[in-house]
Amino acid sequence: MNIRTLRAQHRVLMEKASELGGLAPGLRVREDAVEADQIIGAMHALLVNHLQLEDQWLYPTLMQAAPHDVRHFAADSFEEMGGILGAWLAYRAEWSADTIHTDPQRFATATRGIVEALALRVEREEDHLYPAMDCLLAKLTEPVPISAVA
Repeated sequence: MNIRTLRAQHRVLMEKASELGGLAPGLRVREDAVEADQIIGAMHALLVNHLQLEDQWLYPTLMQAAPHDVRHFAADSFEEMGGILGAWLAYRAEWSADTIHTDPQRFATATRGIVEALALRVEREEDHLYPAMDCLLAKLTEPVPISAVA
C-alpha cells in the first residue's frame, strides 16, 4: 500500500461525506432519505477498508518506527480518532432509508458528527501523518551505497 492510494481514497470519501453532510440537514421527502442511504452505502466498503488499513498499518508503523515527535503525534491521534471505525459501523447499522425518513433531525445531527470526525482525521493524516509515512518509507527504500556494503 502506498500513501498516494490512501490520499486518493480520502478525496473520494470526503466528496461523498460532503455530499451526505449537505443533504442531511435538508431532508424533506422519502426520496431524500433513499438518496442519503445510497450515499452511505456507496461510502461503506471503501471507508471500512480504508480505516482498517490505516488502523492496522499506518498508525502502528508510525507509532513504532517514526521519530519520537511523530510517534507521539500518531499515538495521540490514534487514541483520539481510532474509534471512528466503530462509530461508522454503528452509524451505518442505525441509519437506513426508513430510519432516516422517520427521524431526519436526529439523522442530521448524527451525520454532522460522523462527517466532522472523518474530516478531522483526514486533515491530521494529510497534514502530518501521511507526510511522515512518506519520509519513513523513503528512508526504508533508500539504496545502500556499495561502499557501505563492502
